[in-house]
Amino acid sequence: MLAARDLATERSPERGYRPDPRRRASARPRTAARPRSKAAWLGLWALAVLVAFSVTYRHAALTRLGYEAENLERQLAVICRLNGELEVRVSSLGAPARVQQLAQSRLGMVQPQRSIAVAMAWPAASEAGDRLAAAGGAADVGSPAGQPESDSGGMLSRLWRFVRRLTGVPAEAAAAQR
Repeated sequence: MLAARDLATERSPERGYRPDPRRRASARPRTAARPRSKAAWLGLWALAVLVAFSVTYRHAALTRLGYEAENLERQLAVICRLNGELEVRVSSLGAPARVQQLAQSRLGMVQPQRSIAVAMAWPAASEAGDRLAAAGGAADVGSPAGQPESDSGGMLSRLWRFVRRLTGVPAEAAAAQR
């Protein structure tokens, strides 16, 4: 320790000591670091607080969205259950048996009778129609007045087929009755 004091007193500028310029800069004694200004410290603290608030805000927003998603899922489950109940109710209200029962009880409607009797008298087939049929023509014996039914399905031929279907009499039986 004594040697260090002696060395320090020998190298003092009062004794004419000059440092060797060839020595490295790192070997020089360090000067004290400059203290940072108050504004720089305040800026660092403000940045840290801002980061903390943003992280907290994002966490709170994610939590809020999670609660909203759970709430929406619960609402969806309730709505799906109600939808199923309403579909069952619609199908039961639209059932033919229920509609028939309501029509009879509230509106006073009655069931139609099962048999429908239609009595029609058609004139006998003309001789021209018989000749066409005998010659292999397209005359239909069951058509009125022996008129051939066209493939285009005119209004009268459709009406005649409809009447035959209602009465349940085929064309051959209608010709035999004449």
